[in-house]
Amino acid sequence: MGVNLGAHLVRLFGIAVPAQVAAYQYFSSNGKLDASSLATYAGAATVLGLTQWYGAARAPKYTPEYTAHWASKQELEPMHLSLEDMKSGIALGFGYKRITGIKPGLANRKELGHALIVGPGRRGKGLHLMSTLYNWRGSAVVVDIKGEMYERTSEARRRMDQNIIVLDPSGYGSRIDPFAELQTNEGLRAACNLILKPELAGANAAFPRRASSLLFAMMRAALVQGVPVLPFVRDLTALGMREACTNLEAVDDPYVQQDLVDFLNERPSMVNWATASSDKFLNNSWSNLTGALKPLMSDGILAMTSGRDLTALDLVTKPTTVYLRFSESDLKYTAEAFQIVVMSLINNLLRQFDADPNAGRIPCLFCFDEAGRIEVPGLPGLVSTVAGRGLSALIYIQSISQLVTTYGAAGASTIRDNCDAKVFFTPNDIETARYISELCGRLGVQDYRYSRSSENVGAGESHGVKDRDLITTEGVMSLKLGRIIAKYADYPPMVMHRLEPWLLPGGKAALKLPAQPLEKRVITPPPLRRGEVNGDAADPKLRDALLRDLNKDAEPPSLPNEQRPDAPGKPNDDEEMDQE
Repeated sequence: MGVNLGAHLVRLFGIAVPAQVAAYQYFSSNGKLDASSLATYAGAATVLGLTQWYGAARAPKYTPEYTAHWASKQELEPMHLSLEDMKSGIALGFGYKRITGIKPGLANRKELGHALIVGPGRRGKGLHLMSTLYNWRGSAVVVDIKGEMYERTSEARRRMDQNIIVLDPSGYGSRIDPFAELQTNEGLRAACNLILKPELAGANAAFPRRASSLLFAMMRAALVQGVPVLPFVRDLTALGMREACTNLEAVDDPYVQQDLVDFLNERPSMVNWATASSDKFLNNSWSNLTGALKPLMSDGILAMTSGRDLTALDLVTKPTTVYLRFSESDLKYTAEAFQIVVMSLINNLLRQFDADPNAGRIPCLFCFDEAGRIEVPGLPGLVSTVAGRGLSALIYIQSISQLVTTYGAAGASTIRDNCDAKVFFTPNDIETARYISELCGRLGVQDYRYSRSSENVGAGESHGVKDRDLITTEGVMSLKLGRIIAKYADYPPMVMHRLEPWLLPGGKAALKLPAQPLEKRVITPPPLRRGEVNGDAADPKLRDALLRDLNKDAEPPSLPNEQRPDAPGKPNDDEEMDQE
């Protein structure tokens, strides 16, 4: 490229005037370098230099539009984790032979944030989760579909002074009453909708909506009496609709009575049960209820929910690791129990934080393995709200399309956008490979072209810059086993080696630690008798605490006079039959 000196000066015969002055001085002095000549030359050079600088400042500059590149060793320096960092951070992989990951405070982010880990089976997602659990010192909730994480990591975490809890719907391990964790009427109603799914009933949505009133009354009645919810509900439904409603009428709670009336349209003692048997709307609603409850009525799930060995508050007040061990082959039947447990823990933790934002809490990591196969309730909302509350999530899926299928296009976009850290193993599907390629960006490269006609007469060449993918879709799909691509916030994309626990300090020894055997729980609930509500297992302290939470900031509903127990009016069924 040529330099046009004095481009912005007045010209005479096409030559800049300062240049002409310098030439005149040279020829008039016969080339002698006296003081006058030096002054003239210096002045001309100064004017030419200043005008060239001025012109360069005003001239349009070329800024490359595409500057994508792989992160250098220097750029990754802030992401290198020490062993101490790994206690409160999440390693992504080995970058330049050093542990590389995220930690609180990185990239001007106070919180740890969330990570999305994408890869088909047998690529290394399980190794990543194992490596994380061997070092994370906060509490953790681990979705352990295969049961592998408990076997491989529980003893190592026990030796970190973690309280180990296993929730298994086959009846092994500890117990939790997820409905007691919900603590509010709104939470109970959300659980009713999760079980009955009126949004999927289409034109028949009125049946599950009506059934939700009775299910709410059953759940609240159990909590009011301080007994586990699901065993109580199972006993009630086993009695049939009339006996179940009669038992609920004996519960002294205005919310129970109001929803009971919402279901029957009047108090059970005022219902003409002889004609109720022909009420198709009522009977279809009852059938919806009992049918929707079937997956939750197995002996294993009833055993798992028959007590409270764990509360959500435990997760943030003492180091606790919870393994949700749901068998892969039984997911069709146990998925709802899993979803209710997860929803109850998260909702209660959020409630605790909002009640006292400044309380010191242990950070908690939710590890959602196979989050594309079994839907995590409210996951899009979860990742967009909980990061600032000391909760973080590791979300493991097999492909980007799986995320869309499970959570919808909008939900999948929310999850991707709120996971600042992303780790990709070699994909099998073109859609995931294309997403990775686009995420890594494009770079500008020099383009040189030379052409000559077939008669070798005339030739041409051109120079320029064109953009291309930093890594093509084909390049992503041919990534060697053990290599990963990672992206975090505004950092350049990284090519790293996957996390492998045996490469971490203490990892080989941790892999050899055997898990402790689990206790098999058996539930034998006593049968209910007509007119009685099972309160034998009630804990008075627990009941009082639950009542305080349930009734907090809530106004009890009022019943119409004709529906009050002490109100004169319609006789009960027995009286009607006597009169007949």
